[in-house]
Amino acid sequence: QRIAIARALIKNPKILLLDEATSALDTESERLVQAALDKAQEGRTTIVVAHRLATIKNVNQIYVFQNGSIVESGSHDQLMHARGIFYLMVEAQQIQQIDDEKMMSEIKEEGDEIDNDESGAAPATPQPFEPRPPETEVEEKSVTISVIKSGFTPRKTIVTSSVTRRKISEATSVVSRASDAQEIKEMQQNIEENSVKPTSMMKIFKKNKGNWKYFFLGLTGCIVSGLVTPFFALVYSQIFQVFSEPVEQMEKDAIFWSAMFVVLGIANALGFFFSAIMLGRAGEALTKRLRLEAFTNLMRQDIGFFDDTRHNTGKLCTRFATDAPIVRYVFTRLPSVISSVVTLIGAIFGKAMRDTELLEEAGKIAGEAVENIRTVQGLNKQFIFNEKYAHHLSAPYKANLKQAHIYGAVFAFSQSVIFFMYALAFYLGSIFVNQHLMTPLAVFRVFFAIAFCGQAVGQVSSFIPDVVKSRLAASLIFHLIEYPTLIDSLSDWGIRATLKGNIELKGVHFAYPTRSKTRILNNTYIRVQPGQTVALVGFSGCGKSTIMALLERFYNPLKGHITIDGMSIRELNIHSLREQLCIVSQEPILFDCTIEQNILYGLDREVSHEDVVHAAEKANIHKFILGLPEGYQTRVGEKGTQLSGGQKQRIAIARALIRNPAILLLDEATSALDTESEKIVQDALDRAKEGRTCIVIAHRLSTVQNADKIIVLNDGKSVEEGTHEELYRKGGIYRGLCQTQLLKEEVN
Repeated sequence: QRIAIARALIKNPKILLLDEATSALDTESERLVQAALDKAQEGRTTIVVAHRLATIKNVNQIYVFQNGSIVESGSHDQLMHARGIFYLMVEAQQIQQIDDEKMMSEIKEEGDEIDNDESGAAPATPQPFEPRPPETEVEEKSVTISVIKSGFTPRKTIVTSSVTRRKISEATSVVSRASDAQEIKEMQQNIEENSVKPTSMMKIFKKNKGNWKYFFLGLTGCIVSGLVTPFFALVYSQIFQVFSEPVEQMEKDAIFWSAMFVVLGIANALGFFFSAIMLGRAGEALTKRLRLEAFTNLMRQDIGFFDDTRHNTGKLCTRFATDAPIVRYVFTRLPSVISSVVTLIGAIFGKAMRDTELLEEAGKIAGEAVENIRTVQGLNKQFIFNEKYAHHLSAPYKANLKQAHIYGAVFAFSQSVIFFMYALAFYLGSIFVNQHLMTPLAVFRVFFAIAFCGQAVGQVSSFIPDVVKSRLAASLIFHLIEYPTLIDSLSDWGIRATLKGNIELKGVHFAYPTRSKTRILNNTYIRVQPGQTVALVGFSGCGKSTIMALLERFYNPLKGHITIDGMSIRELNIHSLREQLCIVSQEPILFDCTIEQNILYGLDREVSHEDVVHAAEKANIHKFILGLPEGYQTRVGEKGTQLSGGQKQRIAIARALIRNPAILLLDEATSALDTESEKIVQDALDRAKEGRTCIVIAHRLSTVQNADKIIVLNDGKSVEEGTHEELYRKGGIYRGLCQTQLLKEEVN
């Protein structure tokens, strides 16, 4: 966020627009970013959109919007005195203060200032806005306007264009299909990068042993087709002998040799038919099996596997979409090579990989520009990206232009050399006939055999790169199939127990596999009683989300133990564990199906529509759904793009509730919502917590002040524990976080 602020300031704009610049930050990060924003606003007009009202306390003018209209306007103090919508929104975000004589005396001793008003509320830490005296001479006057949204997002949001809200999942590729040599080199690079062991042809054949009969039938067809060519050369040359015979004999022989052409045609057709059908069946069966086994093993992997950049989405999709089908060339191309009756000397591949790298870099630039088009246009950098894109295309263009001349010369030679060979063959043939070493018919037989078989060999040689690629692709796909996993998500092993929610972390140490030198948790001890609501608070990077990931068993701790109801989490059946544990995250993932299907997504058991309605009612979303034209059958769009943030959150809550989990995990479930949506979602969450163990991560402390226990994490350790009142009296990190978020001031 601070880098984005610096990027904005370097342009020295007259108008600065701040759209929820601190909504997803923890308290300490918000304080730092807010200080940077306050400096950025000096001397320029600023318009702020804010859900966290503490961030706009000192602005010149606040406008409160409701259903597209301005319902209130004024300064913070004026709107607080009016006690209207803005006042209620502030109240909703207010952190409870502890009115205790003992505590106040302790705070006074520490030098903190507390106003003893009727409510006992302490003033917020930010300095109140003071109007600039009229006599002060300034070159430019700073004006800041804040815009606040109140109430529900209008239902017409349901038809908002998903194009403007959806991230482009993949950049448009500008790289054309690479040559065989380039593809082979790229595969070799992937093999080296992943330390993959080469796969033997025998291993590929064993993987498809159930379809060997189709392979051998197809191979037989290839051999038949391969034999047709030399026989055709012999029959073709015989025609010249027939035309030199007497008329009566010529007619008889012409019928015979014409029939031989028909026989060769039928044999060739049958050979190709059987080879195409049988080898295609064997190849597709292998492709299906490899894809299924690779995907199954992919589903077994722990989350650490996917954190590794070598296993990003693009590369994994390539394994399924490209590499798996390429392996079938062992069955569809290799027999064609085997059936060749001419010795193949080999093939030379080559083209500079530098061109590919530059084209890929151009593709990255194009993708980056398209994916971040709002930022590019906002900074007026269209021409810069245009120039960079053209620059990365110029080098491959020049190189390919140069290669075009070389390829042109080589292609011209390859197309003309056959005629030179014909000339040499006829010349030598004439010498042999003249010396009575060969008959003219024998010369023609040899000539046509060489010509036709050479052409067949040329066709077969084009399959050699496919066979080479198939072996390399097999190495990559077998590596994925055989990749070991630390946490088998498909395993049936383990204890299947009905959990109560007694959770303990005992001396847990943890570092993410991709950042093994950075410890996230250091000797962490946490205990949660069944039915308790426990909040985890602290600065960014202190380990809050990591604890949730460990509870879901996405990772294993390096040291220490995690137990639920006295049983080690490693001993529990992983499927049973995750069935009884649900998470509602900051940005819930919805699928492109109906609302009811999203609520039921992943459930193994049969659930009635009444149960779905009951879960939706508890999640405070039922009335909204009924107001839609198609009700529960309304499609939500890809990733739920047709719904607002609050609506998506409540559907995610309903999805959790219908599972009736013993443990509910809430990871910043309301951080990105406006005040009114937050209140509605928070009410739904409060209902969801009833009767189950609940662990909450929150940056907005007003949402967790009623928790049974609040645990403050710092540097991967639990440093403070207690209720809101206990921790506030203690005067430690938690009280500092609370004071940073205080909103109310004394209202006379």
